[in-house]
Amino acid sequence: MEAEPWKPRWLDGGESGVDSVVVDAPHHRVETPGGVPIDPFVPTVLPDMGFATYASKAHRQAVRKAVACAPGSTVIVNLPTGAGKSTVALAPAFLHTPGTSVFVVPTIALAFDQERRVRELTGNDHECFAFTSDTPLDVRREILASIYGGHKTVVFIAPESATQSVAPPLFAAAELGALKYFVVDESHLVDQWGTEFRPEYQAMAGLRSELLEVQSENGEPFRTLLMTATLGSATADLLVDWFGGSGPVELAMSNRLRPEPSYWVSGFNLESERSEAMIEALSHLPRPAIVYCMTPQQARERHAELSSAGFKRLAVFHGKTRSTGRREILEDFRSGQTDLVVATSAFGLGVDIADVRTIVHACIPETIDRYYQEVGRAGRDGAPSISVLCWTERDKRPAWRFSHPTTIKANKGLRYWDALLRKADIRGNKLVLRLNAKPVHIEQGNEEVERWHIRTISLLVRAGLLKLSWVRPTDGDRDTLGTETRELAVEDLNQPITEEVWERSVDPVRQKVAAEADRTHNLMIKVLSPGAAICELIHEAYDLRNSTRLPSDR
Repeated sequence: MEAEPWKPRWLDGGESGVDSVVVDAPHHRVETPGGVPIDPFVPTVLPDMGFATYASKAHRQAVRKAVACAPGSTVIVNLPTGAGKSTVALAPAFLHTPGTSVFVVPTIALAFDQERRVRELTGNDHECFAFTSDTPLDVRREILASIYGGHKTVVFIAPESATQSVAPPLFAAAELGALKYFVVDESHLVDQWGTEFRPEYQAMAGLRSELLEVQSENGEPFRTLLMTATLGSATADLLVDWFGGSGPVELAMSNRLRPEPSYWVSGFNLESERSEAMIEALSHLPRPAIVYCMTPQQARERHAELSSAGFKRLAVFHGKTRSTGRREILEDFRSGQTDLVVATSAFGLGVDIADVRTIVHACIPETIDRYYQEVGRAGRDGAPSISVLCWTERDKRPAWRFSHPTTIKANKGLRYWDALLRKADIRGNKLVLRLNAKPVHIEQGNEEVERWHIRTISLLVRAGLLKLSWVRPTDGDRDTLGTETRELAVEDLNQPITEEVWERSVDPVRQKVAAEADRTHNLMIKVLSPGAAICELIHEAYDLRNSTRLPSDR
């Protein structure tokens, strides 16, 4: 007997059977027959990595460039998901010379996943490398002490930790000349998250700049690696502006489309119809699988529907899931205890779970960038994967809203800037801007006020009116565990910011940001069209020819 392929009537092209189309698709893993022989030094520093070849010629180029780049330089590493980015940063971090390499990661889950990966690669299963709020207090103190001494080889931290608890020991290490690499993993989030709701990504750019200056005064400057699998021209230019400038900027990239996914898209008139289709799809498609939603509330609703439909190996993961619960969900998903997770966007970000087979979107992602990132969380082992996007007309409005954060105009921007100035701590030519400063037209401070401050500062930095900076810590800042300060330090470039200056310098930047938001959102909307050439749309999203800041030899 032979099972017939699943043929959903509601899915465009599904009459031929989704599984048969995927099986017959041309998928490939290795670019060069036999692989690219690995450089001899890599297995000496990562003895338990379990492979003897690079993933591609681009992977080899990236590793060599990270090792051989000039002191003080910045290397942007743009490789596809699953193409070996971890070894690009870890191999030089463990190579020969002592010192500390700082890895800034966006989530606690990713910090622990990277710690697990280092233990696997090095055979060192007892040392702790992740500094997070979930790390026991005594372990955090041990990590800080080893950074102070300049002998912690690798540490994984969030931007919030880098700019708070870990900042004083980083400066102490820089004074010893002991920092080797400053690595920003998932660096596209500097643009996506740092200019909207995580100001620490902006603060981190100023911190890195000041650390580089301190270390240059005491020895050889460290190198900066910016790692990403999805790099558009606008994000590339922002990264160069914020993390370049102090030394040469180099690019190591393989900007090719992932061959593993097959794309399926279907629209529905009613939410109930979409839910029925989602349940039908997940009853037939291979697992492990992830269902992505727009908000925590929607994730909870989809989770309840799937649970009622009889799915048992099921979990829900979103921004309000408690930290310990997140780690348990990831471990269960990795071990196979759970094979279906309903989640919001941060789930799976950078986490190395190789055998995910299916991605279902029960929403419209706000940009094609988010869509491609989430689709790319399946098929990391090189085997075929399936993406099914189920959308309704009601999804379009929140997708537009999420993709278009309000860009501040002169009348409001000047009010927020005035509030920041009135509460600023002035230290020489530097301003420490407090993000809880209340503007005169607001009765009480809140989270939205902070976001307006972040947007204002971001626009002024992009317009060249301010420069992200950092105030060096004093001896009294040595123990900052448990403290949290929401502030940004900038250099005052001695140009009064008036309405005329705003209209001349800031408005063009604001319009450019809005145009980029339109572009990436509109590409996502085109994905919804019947017969859309999705791969061509993704290629257009990551075309770097419009970049004005990347090296000309790219």
